[in-house]
Amino acid sequence: PLSEWDNVKLDVALPLLSAALSTTGDSFLKKTKTTDGADTKSLIDLLHTMVDDLTRYSLSRDNDLRARSAAASCLHSIISDYQLDDSHECLSIGALMHTVLPSIVTAAKSIAKFPDNAPDENQLIQFKDSTNLASLLASAAACRGKSSTRIADIISKFFVEITCTGKSELSLKNDTYTVDLSGINCINVKEWANWPAPVFLSMSSALGSILSVQHGGPFWRQRISHMATKYVIEACSDNKETVASNTGGTVAAPPLGPLIIACHILCSCKVASISKPTLHELASIVTWGLSSCSAHPWENNNNETLSETDIVSVIELIIAATSKLMAVSPDKMQEYLPIIIPNLLTIYSAGGYFGDDILVPAKLIALQCLMNVTTLPNVTKKSLAAFKPAVVALLAEGLDNPSSLLRHAAVDARLSWIVQQ
Repeated sequence: PLSEWDNVKLDVALPLLSAALSTTGDSFLKKTKTTDGADTKSLIDLLHTMVDDLTRYSLSRDNDLRARSAAASCLHSIISDYQLDDSHECLSIGALMHTVLPSIVTAAKSIAKFPDNAPDENQLIQFKDSTNLASLLASAAACRGKSSTRIADIISKFFVEITCTGKSELSLKNDTYTVDLSGINCINVKEWANWPAPVFLSMSSALGSILSVQHGGPFWRQRISHMATKYVIEACSDNKETVASNTGGTVAAPPLGPLIIACHILCSCKVASISKPTLHELASIVTWGLSSCSAHPWENNNNETLSETDIVSVIELIIAATSKLMAVSPDKMQEYLPIIIPNLLTIYSAGGYFGDDILVPAKLIALQCLMNVTTLPNVTKKSLAAFKPAVVALLAEGLDNPSSLLRHAAVDARLSWIVQQ
């Protein structure tokens, strides 16, 4: 165990090491080929020996949060930038096998004992912290590229299977790690404020963290999105609940976890690699996710299983995915305008449950979507006429909003609708 003085020193040293590693990776690797390369290689070898210790430190709640975050940042840099060649096993494998995956399995076993109510808070925090660290290790492996991308594929599939089916079995080398949460219902988005929403939010958000990484080769993200999309569509079909839209069709009501994965895929991946039928399936999933906002599910958060920040992050993600779909699949999204427009207005006018500032980003994206509606390629002024009075009137109320960003955005959005004569 670390003494109090050890923790003080690490609180200072780890952020400095994190900053140094994130800025000197290329120069370190280049020096291995120069006359002083032997000394540089010994330093890199020393970094490799720190991986398991940094992993344990990052997961321990006894340590300062900022120092834990710096330790995790050091891990990412070492794995992605300080492995010299592809002849040795990726460092992320040892960190996952020795610490992270056993922690996930242990926490999941405790959570599985509480199918109807939230378990001990410590177990839920352990589960979240472990999945977040696993996603960091997987994203670092993806950034490194080469054979390490296999780790990103394996961890991503592990997250997707748990989120969409409730269980998964992961094999690394000769060890197997099994998580079975199938006894916990994969809740519908209309009940996202209830248990076990945090479990599925944690797993799906961890996958989103992997997909959002911008470095690495060109194909690993495409592979993961292709794999995840199949699970998402199947999960939504298995839990299908339909509602008649104003266009006479129906859209699926997805479970919360698969919905979030669908949004992350749309926001983080190039949709050119997604087939048109699959894109239309994702559009229906996201649109119904957006429509759930009309029921103000956050107001039923009696158990407070999700924080305000969690709820708002889900809303922001759904609107962002809607905006992306308007750009890449405008014809399909035009069919859903009778669902999209009223729910964007609902989000824009939301308040009460939330603080004054927490919904500003979500409202800004909603206003951008409302502007985008007027520029869809085949939309007609006649088709917007039914919504125009409500949109213009509601946006007029926002012109005296305390947020200057919202005021300016409301003016621009309102003008784009006023000119639709």
